[in-house]
Amino acid sequence: MPIVSLDVFSAVASRKDKPFDYLIIGGGTTGLVIANRLAQHDPNVIVGVIEAGSYYPPGTSDFIDVPGLFGHSLGDSSLNWAVETEPVQGAHNRKVMIARGRGLGGSTLINFMTHTRPAKGEFDALESTFKNQGWNWDSLLECMKKGEHFIVQKEDVPTGSFVHSRDLSFHGTQGPIVYSNPPRWPPYSTVDSTGQPTLNLPELGMEMMGKHGIPENPSPTNGNIIGYAKPFMAIDPASGNRSSAASGYLEPILETAVNLYVLTDALVTRVLFDRLRNGLPKAVGVELRVEGLDKLVEIRNVRCDIILAAGALQTPVILESSGIGDPEILKQCGIECVVGLPGVGNNLQNHPAVHVAVEVDSKFPSLDMMFDPVEKEKQEKLYREKKEGLLATGLGFGVCFVPLHDISRISKTSSKEFIAKLKDETEKYIDLMHLSKEVRQGYDKQYQLQLDQLNDPDQAHIEFLIIPGELEHPDFTGKRRTMTFSALITHPFSRGSIHHHLNGSKIDGGFLSHPADRTLLLNALVCIIRFFRTEPLKNAIKTWIYPIDLSTIDVDEALRDTDDNVELRNQLERILDEHISKNMVAMFHPVGTAAMMAREEGGVVDEELKVYGVEGLRVADLSVLPLHVAGHTVSVAFAIGEKVCF
Repeated sequence: MPIVSLDVFSAVASRKDKPFDYLIIGGGTTGLVIANRLAQHDPNVIVGVIEAGSYYPPGTSDFIDVPGLFGHSLGDSSLNWAVETEPVQGAHNRKVMIARGRGLGGSTLINFMTHTRPAKGEFDALESTFKNQGWNWDSLLECMKKGEHFIVQKEDVPTGSFVHSRDLSFHGTQGPIVYSNPPRWPPYSTVDSTGQPTLNLPELGMEMMGKHGIPENPSPTNGNIIGYAKPFMAIDPASGNRSSAASGYLEPILETAVNLYVLTDALVTRVLFDRLRNGLPKAVGVELRVEGLDKLVEIRNVRCDIILAAGALQTPVILESSGIGDPEILKQCGIECVVGLPGVGNNLQNHPAVHVAVEVDSKFPSLDMMFDPVEKEKQEKLYREKKEGLLATGLGFGVCFVPLHDISRISKTSSKEFIAKLKDETEKYIDLMHLSKEVRQGYDKQYQLQLDQLNDPDQAHIEFLIIPGELEHPDFTGKRRTMTFSALITHPFSRGSIHHHLNGSKIDGGFLSHPADRTLLLNALVCIIRFFRTEPLKNAIKTWIYPIDLSTIDVDEALRDTDDNVELRNQLERILDEHISKNMVAMFHPVGTAAMMAREEGGVVDEELKVYGVEGLRVADLSVLPLHVAGHTVSVAFAIGEKVCF
């Protein structure tokens, strides 16, 4: 069985004839992809995985397995590292939590299972702008398809249900990760008094978007992401369970992969090097801290590559602890510099999000129903016996990607004015960072691409999520029904960092530090208010939940575009601006801290994901993305894992 004790793992590393060929640091989303592919490709290759979290076999945790219980794991410290940033100045000096999956499977154990893909142009820019040969839409599409087991379910879907078209030319059917369009709940057979199929809350929200000129997108995973749709979900309809990196890439080979060894509950602290004859350092092992031991352990004799797959928040810390990073930062921490790479730990990007929630008419089903003991028992029985109902689907989401010009049109603001002042704002923003020459050059390239994207109608700058429930402050009585619209920035202009310090690592989330991000979020929230005030959704709303101060003004009057309501409009914007500061949250999507860029531009790895200046060390996780992408990053993480292997 691949999951072994420290004694067994150490014994393998000490063998003279067959030690580890590859050692993977992190058994998360990309790490398990790489472990599976390497071990299955050649039975003579010995592969090791070191994971800081535990292994949760099927049936261990309903928070992992049951789709309708998504979000519950965020409060479970055994499943979520719940990393906190330093106080964020633009968010009332709050520390912002960034959820990171803890265990074999990584964040696929705790994410919301929503499957999206970036736009074609975003992937193509990896090659055309950042000069990474072979990193483009066509090649990465094949990598994404390789990991997919897309299941077409036989369901009668009426017109206007916003379900993707089932074009299998863009999807894989033989891969490890199961994707499906889970059955709608309530079923389509539910009709209103006129005999028409009823809309559930996500569908109703998408219909409102359509009334504001946003198009439905029947194929949002084919490289054109603009518009709204009901996304595919990582749910296996046969078992009714979540499909994760662990269930897809690890568990099917647990009993058969004799060349794979997995060590859990072990945190890698640094990489160990020997010097080659040419003077270059060669990664040969790692130092780790094992739960239950009061001393550090060394694993050595890795013959080929050590692959860091610890994620964008841990990989740079391991690199710096190993002597790879900005020489000044390493010196301050008393760490000998092995290779000077000032880009390590910089360029942290994440999707900031803000929610707006309302109470709706009780006729609409929502996640709040699970707090009602009677309904909870009913749904548990339905899931247990038929793998149907709310627990099998989570009611589903609505997802919508919108370009800047549509955000400006709906919010009645000027995209031209926004873009016109952005270049000067960005120059001042970068100057205040006091970056190294290399990192500054890389940032300049990124920001030029971001400025170009603002005029591209195929690039999304805001993602809207429609959630049939209320995530932040639920009513545990189960008596009310709620709905949430979320807005998140897909290509944030703000940059943060994560670096090693004498008393541990520190994360500067950077959220809202660039003024453009606050403006984008504010305009997106105005769009959400307009969606909520559009019939028939408007008629379904009972009251505002948050921001609660919306209840103190005439929202409809504030939205009226006339000269005589300027003060009321300003009051609305003040309420929304304060809401952003008090309630902005981080998504599960940190990237960029070991960027795949030229070394002279602050890059850390090349197009083969090899760390500059050393032998035998690669990075294969979302930290290699030089610029953020629209959408939920799990599909990109899987693609990186597939691509690095072959």
